[in-house]
Amino acid sequence: MINKIKILFSFLALLLSFTSYAKAEDLHDKSELTDLALANAYGQYNHPFIKENIKSDEISGEKDLIFRNQGDSGNDLRVKFATADLAQKFKNKSVDIYGASFYYKCEKISENISECLYGGTTLNSEKLAQERVIGANVWVDGIQKETELIRTNKKNVTLQELDIKIRKILSDKYKIYYKDSEISKGLIEFDMKTPRDYSFDIYDLKGENDYEIDKIYEDNKTLKSDDISHIDVNLYTKKKV
Repeated sequence: MINKIKILFSFLALLLSFTSYAKAEDLHDKSELTDLALANAYGQYNHPFIKENIKSDEISGEKDLIFRNQGDSGNDLRVKFATADLAQKFKNKSVDIYGASFYYKCEKISENISECLYGGTTLNSEKLAQERVIGANVWVDGIQKETELIRTNKKNVTLQELDIKIRKILSDKYKIYYKDSEISKGLIEFDMKTPRDYSFDIYDLKGENDYEIDKIYEDNKTLKSDDISHIDVNLYTKKKV
């Protein structure tokens, strides 16, 4: 077992050794964001909603899956999708949900408080036999830092879940959503074994409210865990931009 772990981490170290070339001038600056936007981003990426093995047969407005009393503190949970097909895909299925939730402008479905969430949904039955460890290579001003690790036990994992997990690490370690922290720009890249990669400019928020920030996940973009090569993170301080 120890030898297998050593081989795994040796492979990760080799895989993550390539230099990343993200340019700071192409990214949004933290100074463009309001205090409210930073506070909401901090909350969304530090306190995700997590629930496993729940089921719903109720759809509202064609695209929203309703889970009665399944939100935090017994609230009603409204999971919002970009299309009706996505809502139908998960109707009457046991699902896992991992995402950023919000209350402001979340439409009520009963007398209970409603909690909303965009996407973040996968089938509960699709689990890995062994947890997958994904390496995240981090550079600050072009200087490579300690490799971070995120984990998933899902065969198919949402991009939202991976994004939240890596931003939580960056928030804890580099204070990316603190107004007075030295980090001013940043890019997260999900490098795939397949031709297409995915990336997020961490300060390209689509509004200052939580429901605006979270809407980027409504497509419920899902990746096969085995297709994920690694994650690259480029952070830049004020002195370098």
